Amino acid sequence: MCNDMGACTSTVTTPVAPTPPPVITSTKTVSASPLVVGAPNQFYAVLVTVANSTTTVPISVMDTLPPGVTLRGAPTLVAGTTNGVLSGCPTSGSNTTNCSVAAGIAPGTFEIRIPVNVAASAVGATGGTNTVNLSGGGDVACTTASAEACDASTPATRVVPQATLKLEKIADVAQFAVAAQASYTLKLSSTNGGTTTANSVITDTIPASLAIGALPAGCSRAGQAVTCTVPAGMATSASFVIPVTPLATARPSVTNVATAVGGGDPACNGAGACVSAATTPVAPAPHIMALKYASTNSLIVGMPGQFYEVDVWVENGPTTAPLVLEDVLPHGITLAGPPVLLAIGTTGVLSGCSAAGSTIVRCSVAAGGAPGLFQIRIPVHVDAAAVGPRGERTPST
Repeated sequence: MCNDMGACTSTVTTPVAPTPPPVITSTKTVSASPLVVGAPNQFYAVLVTVANSTTTVPISVMDTLPPGVTLRGAPTLVAGTTNGVLSGCPTSGSNTTNCSVAAGIAPGTFEIRIPVNVAASAVGATGGTNTVNLSGGGDVACTTASAEACDASTPATRVVPQATLKLEKIADVAQFAVAAQASYTLKLSSTNGGTTTANSVITDTIPASLAIGALPAGCSRAGQAVTCTVPAGMATSASFVIPVTPLATARPSVTNVATAVGGGDPACNGAGACVSAATTPVAPAPHIMALKYASTNSLIVGMPGQFYEVDVWVENGPTTAPLVLEDVLPHGITLAGPPVLLAIGTTGVLSGCSAAGSTIVRCSVAAGGAPGLFQIRIPVHVDAAAVGPRGERTPST
């Protein structure tokens, strides 16, 4: 008979392991290093990891901020692979007293973001270095004591002042010349080692007497108005080279004014250190004349040391492009070596000239020749085929 006795009853004993307590760890970072006095949207971020099991009691978040650093609103919780509820956090002041994450957080990671304002009194090599103290959550090793696995510090974090800005506009040469490409450099500098906290905008309205060339990256133009933008975060300086070519109407001088605004420097408002002007004299375009003659009134067949000479006068201003010499020698006359340049009132660099044959091509004097006279000597051989009343030819320069 089966009456819950004997063969009709059975017992199973099953061991039950206790639930492991949660283990809480954290790391702390900063939104930017260095932190910048007065910069917007700066914060500390505490990445919290919950392992083993769900938290059984709230996690207290205690952070005493460095001197000169204060809350810029209440800390917030950013979900990661897990989520939670953050409450009780102050919106201002220098610590996060009463800030906690409710119990019941499943294993995973989440972030606590602490927004901050940074004042000038925080400036220093470690002025932004900070430690957060977590406690609770059911982790017996996570207490209000310091330097536990659930606590975290930022790396050494420097705080720098907000930038004090200065604009400089510099012509690339002391004197422009009509039709010769030149340039201005627009240089915005932080004079105090601080970092800009917002974009800086440089505006340069180029006079109509200057033709504007291809602009560098970061610059654009509308007519003669050029605008260049320096992104936030500049700590030293930023420069833009603006190519220009003077027209005849730029004579006798041209004045150009540039301004800068922004960067987080309240004094950089298109005035004071953030305005810069350059007045540059403009020379007329160079005028070149040439005269060619032979070494003797009559060239003589087979005589050594004969040559053609080209006298070149440069007037008004320096040459702005290479001066090219081309010459097709008369029949029966050939080069006795490469042409050479002889300095008289000025000089230059002659290159690319043929040393043999009856034609001179790709022979040129480099740009930058100062006003004055120089000579180009063309040594020649004369053979019998050249005999006649007109054995010379004028070169094209």
